[in-house]
Amino acid sequence: MDKTIIIPHGKDDVRESIGKIFDAVISGQEIKKETVSDYVMSEVFSVLEKAVTACQRKQWLLCHSLPFGILLRLSEEQSDCDKIMQSYYKNDDYANFINLFETYKDNIHLSQHKTTLKKTYDLFLVGEYSHILVYSLVAIFDSVLSNVSKNDAHYFSERLNSLNKIASVKIFEPQTLITFAFKCTFNAMERFNDNSYKFENGIEPPELNRHWIMHGRSKKQFNEIDCLKLFNFIFSTLYISEL
Repeated sequence: MDKTIIIPHGKDDVRESIGKIFDAVISGQEIKKETVSDYVMSEVFSVLEKAVTACQRKQWLLCHSLPFGILLRLSEEQSDCDKIMQSYYKNDDYANFINLFETYKDNIHLSQHKTTLKKTYDLFLVGEYSHILVYSLVAIFDSVLSNVSKNDAHYFSERLNSLNKIASVKIFEPQTLITFAFKCTFNAMERFNDNSYKFENGIEPPELNRHWIMHGRSKKQFNEIDCLKLFNFIFSTLYISEL
């Protein structure tokens, strides 16, 4: 890529330039500071910050490079985060979802679940967003978390803390914006383990919740977005193992 980027005056042209810079930086290409204006870099981080905020709230982790256009939409249409991410994975007959699955399906930490994972994948692609599918995905995620975190503790929070420490070491000095974005969205997993909603109160959390699902208390009618988030949890944990 040409490192010399001319920043024009027109708003649309500036946005295009920001997009080029963002795509280059997020993919790990080195961009010399002197070739990029402070304005452009501030806009790049502004887009990323807003996209990260939207994803944190809605339990999405940024574990792979998203096109600048998607991140821009996330930053500008934060309330539509779920729909934007769903559309990204569904486009072109689920091409991006299938690509992500193919990337991680042979990861060593999935070896004991390969058959189950393939069945969840098949159920998902035919639109069977059943409790069986969701329970299976949560169980796989739980197992993968133990494997990658190298912690077999009973409590989910202890294993998540171990994973966070591993991720912090591996992403101590982020080489790309995507590793930085991933670290910033890590607490989406913590929100999944929120235990402040007590069963006896009868009020189920609005977002996916491990306790309510694994204890059979959830009365949600699970949908495609819920399943995509759970696949995202699994793949994000595997992403850490491959850094």
